[in-house]
Amino acid sequence: MEHALVIGGTGMLSDTVHWLVQQNYRVSVIARNQMRMKKMID
Repeated sequence: MEHALVIGGTGMLSDTVHWLVQQNYRVSVIARNQMRMKKMID
């Protein structure tokens, strides 16, 4: 399984994060906004 690190993944890159997950990547996201991060996880 490939791994991707996405910095700022809850903003403009959120679609990219979801695409990576669909491509079976293990994704780590670094974000400043805790609420956006929770929304993305849910």
